[in-house]
Amino acid sequence: MKIDIPEKLGEISRQFINDMSDKTIIIIPQKAFDRYSHEKGICNVLNYLATTYKLKLAMPEGATGVLDVSLLKTMPDTEVRYKVSDTF
Repeated sequence: MKIDIPEKLGEISRQFINDMSDKTIIIIPQKAFDRYSHEKGICNVLNYLATTYKLKLAMPEGATGVLDVSLLKTMPDTEVRYKVSDTF
């Protein structure tokens, strides 16, 4: 099965089509987790794939446990909070 995504969501740099099975699809996003906007972009791609190709399982790389972001809430300047969030 060949996968296509809208250009506004990103691009597929490589695809390998397994002639033995049409049931297994592996997606490896590149540089997805270094900025909030990239993470949102990956979410958009996964939502598109879930809707269009009935993607049932996604296992993105990430951390486990609760992330304490209370320190960010102490910053009075909203723009600064977004910049910090986007950086880390």
